[in-house]
Amino acid sequence: MTRMIRFHGFGRSGFLVALAILVCIWNVAAAQERLQPAGVRLSPVMLSDVTAAVVSKQILLDGDAVDTSHVVVQFPGAGALMRDRAGLFQPWDRAPAHLPDNGFTAAGGAMQFKVLNQDLSRINFPLRVTLYYRAGGQMKFGYFDVVQGN
Repeated sequence: MTRMIRFHGFGRSGFLVALAILVCIWNVAAAQERLQPAGVRLSPVMLSDVTAAVVSKQILLDGDAVDTSHVVVQFPGAGALMRDRAGLFQPWDRAPAHLPDNGFTAAGGAMQFKVLNQDLSRINFPLRVTLYYRAGGQMKFGYFDVVQGN
């Protein structure tokens, strides 16, 4: 037996409006990503064109005065690579003290991490990106996956 769910007092159009509002709230909340001292999983980045891949992420700072910013990328089956200020990647020994400052600057209470802008058609997906910043003597970080879209 199939039952229909009824939303009393909404009607069909009211339900659709309520659903649209919830989707908007979800999207705004997802767009407001923050790094944490214990680390946090961030929303993935889906690439529709891997031949001209642009990977970046905006992070809210919640009043943190950022001293340094860092990016680490790990490709499947490979070691971790750290990004330098020029945007070049080199092997990383996993020591936070060895991470070079990427020099990203804060604007409007947020920081835009520009991870890479290049052809990724010859790599295996997903790749893992970890963002770090140091503020007030404390390191905060978060990670996300970059996946190939359909």
